Order: sequence, then structure tokens, then C-alpha cells
Amino acid sequence: MGRILRIFAPAKVNLFLGVHEEKDARGYHRVDSLMACVDVADVLEMREAECLEVACVPPVGIPQEANSCWVAARKLAERFGREPDVRIVVEKHVPDRAGLGGSSADAAATIVGLCRLWGEDPADERCVAAAREVGADVPFFLVGSPCFLEGAGDVARESFPPIGHASLVLAKPTADGPGITAAEAYRDFDREPVEAGDASEVCRALRERRWDDLPALVENNFEPVAERISPRVAELRAWLSARPGVRRAMVTGSGSCVFAFCEDDACAATIAEDVRGKGMWAHAGTFVGHGPQALEDAEAAFATHRA
Repeated sequence: MGRILRIFAPAKVNLFLGVHEEKDARGYHRVDSLMACVDVADVLEMREAECLEVACVPPVGIPQEANSCWVAARKLAERFGREPDVRIVVEKHVPDRAGLGGSSADAAATIVGLCRLWGEDPADERCVAAAREVGADVPFFLVGSPCFLEGAGDVARESFPPIGHASLVLAKPTADGPGITAAEAYRDFDREPVEAGDASEVCRALRERRWDDLPALVENNFEPVAERISPRVAELRAWLSARPGVRRAMVTGSGSCVFAFCEDDACAATIAEDVRGKGMWAHAGTFVGHGPQALEDAEAAFATHRA
């Protein structure tokens, strides 16, 4: 049967997102993005096989060749001159089209898992180059520590220490709704741009480990875009903002997920339960300071982070 790996692929939230009107030569908007990983994650099971196969549980309704794991495996194999003869089964826990970076996290986890099977270093520049070819967020997930990125949101400018424990709720308007695609959000932004903010204060807070200041400093100029596209996102954010114990609720990425800083874990758990009672997806959790890891390593790191 061969060796089996289980890779924990944490999602992310944007503590800051500033999309600018100007575009580069590739046609990509200039983007300032500050991302941090959270403890909701897909889990990839990887084992050696006769050829590359990718499946998702539950199924996501796309050909395997369109899956980010397939693309990442092919790109990495080309860089190393190998065949990606591996079967990948993705246990899906991160909702799609939510602004949580699930497919990018899965791609990064594929790269990390293949490197582990092949005895290669995921920090190798060939891995970073392959990640960049798959998508703008994928290089961030290879490391996973809080990071400020610029360019098209794909060039790391500064990394920060892991964030101390915070009580978070993540919520998406419907458990199985279509969500908001990045392409849809950018089209709406181009029709009615929203001025980007300044990330300097939230970066300074992370640099100085002033975790309690974060709720007052997070910002996302895609939030009004997401709320124009989906009034349910606006309704959910307003509802979360009004809950006792919520310090700040904000859309992550291009939506449709909203995340909220809560006073404590009990508050976060209660709110998440209330959200699920309304038929929506919700997760109560915290930040993690790493990207994809073998599951036993991730569980140990998470236990340490929680302590």
C-alpha cells in the first residue's frame, strides 16, 4: 500500500486587505494583504499510487484536473523532474468561495506532502516558484506565519510572530451556498472602486505583539464589495457585530465568510452554535502560527498554541 501521510491544511483570514485601482502589466490589481492562518482546516490524505489522482470528500463538482492539488502536484513535479504518482483525498472542512483560501491551502499542503514523500525541503526555491504558479496566496500558505504581502498579494514584505491566543468565530451565510468568487468581487470593485486603507498600524501592532489592539485595527476595502454582491453577508456581519462579547466582525478576503473577535472562547462557542442554528456554517476557533503540516505535528503545535 505504501506510505500514507495526513496533512493538516489551515485556512486564513485577512487582518488587512487593501485592493488598489491600478493594475500591473499582467492585469492584476495592486493588493496589500495581511494574512494569518486559523485552525479550521482541510485534511489531505496522500499515498503513493500508479498515477496522479485527486478526490474530494464531499465531492466539489469539478474535474480532478481543475483541482488546485492536481495543479500543484504537476507544477512541483515539473520543477523536480519527477512524476507525481500519488493519490490525494481531500477531506473538505473549509467552505469554498468564502475568502478563507481553502483551495490555496490545499495546494500548499500538496507541495508540503510531496516534499515529505520525496525527501525534499518545502523551503526550496523550486517549491516557492511552483506555489506562485498555482495562485497568489499559495506561497503564503507554505510558511503560514502572519505575513504582509504586496504586489498582487503574492510578494511577501514582512512576516510577524505567531499571534497569541484569540477567540474567533468564522461564519458563512449559508452552509452550502455558492459564496462569492474573487473574479466576481473584482468585477464589482472595478465598477465602483473603494479606496484602500493603510496597513501600517495593524502591522505595527503585530510587530509589537499587541494582540488586544487587533480588533480595532483590522480593515478590508473589499467588505463593501462583498456586501453589495451578497446582502446576506451584510446581514450576517451586522448580526455578529451586535452580539454581546463581539469586539469586531469583518469580512475576510472577498467574502463571503465573516470573522469576529470575541471576548473569550465561551462567547465564541455560543455564537457559533447560534449561527449554526440559523442554518449557516460556523466555526469557533483561534489563530495558528503555521501552514500545512503532517497531522501529528499540527496537533502538537496546536496543543502548545492553545495552552
